[in-house]
Amino acid sequence: MYYFPKVQRIKEIRQKLIDVAQDEYDNWEQDEDGYNDEYGTGGICHLIADRMIDVLHKEFTSHNKEIFAVSKTLSDVQHVNVLIALDDGIYELDLPYQRYETGGGFQWKKIDDVIFDENDITLDKLDHDLKNAYLYLEDNESVAYEEDDDENDCKDYIKSVILHEKKTEHQFYNNTF
Repeated sequence: MYYFPKVQRIKEIRQKLIDVAQDEYDNWEQDEDGYNDEYGTGGICHLIADRMIDVLHKEFTSHNKEIFAVSKTLSDVQHVNVLIALDDGIYELDLPYQRYETGGGFQWKKIDDVIFDENDITLDKLDHDLKNAYLYLEDNESVAYEEDDDENDCKDYIKSVILHEKKTEHQFYNNTF
């Protein structure tokens, strides 16, 4: 069974989301040319998205209930953020990269001395219909949904999206306790 948190609950945990983002940022070191031994010249948006998803799962996943939250790539700039299903639709949760790094593609440079605050977190509604989650993920051509299925089939549908994304090498999260 899925649990779809209310938007207000996301707002209530913004500081926890900021804390994990700040931790990733503070531990990110680059030389004067923007190179890091672990990430090369890449940025940290994927690490921030992963940590934010961890927070979401710790906050909202309980016995026999799970949330839908996956990292997704914006291919035009190679930025990773979070796609989450809330009680009234599909949202994009993000800490915009312009706040902590400059660049594009796979060449990012850290902006020095950034301190995040709760206002840096964005939560934008993409769609009111949970059935449309696949529209906001890349490589969705092979994902099908039968229009006559009822809302109770949403869980199976979203799981099929997650399994499809796993096959296309996107990172996914689907924790059940």
